Amino acid sequence: MFTLLLLLACDPGNQATNVCRDRREALDGLYARYGGSAVAEGARTGLLGDAVTGIDRTQFEKKCIALGRGAHPNFAAKKAKDFFEEPTTRTECQRVVDLEDKLKALNRELPADAQVTCP
Repeated sequence: MFTLLLLLACDPGNQATNVCRDRREALDGLYARYGGSAVAEGARTGLLGDAVTGIDRTQFEKKCIALGRGAHPNFAAKKAKDFFEEPTTRTECQRVVDLEDKLKALNRELPADAQVTCP
């Protein structure tokens, strides 16, 4: 039983799935802490609200990844600027990038049809 668990833990496919989950959880936690932009806050209901929130979330993730890679993205809103300047936010964004890099490395070990992509 222990050997089976060890083999599963060492499998690049399982590791990639876990890394993808950890990345998503990190981004979910950051976005929840951020609370969304003022535009997204104003459009929280209905189909339009879902679309605006989705776009807001995508832009948030792009800014986080850019920051995690050492870039200095521009922020139109003071709320975003203040949030992304927090040391804990910078650290978490760097962690997201580290997880992305780890996922890429694990996927290189897998055949193309078995590679893991994060939603």
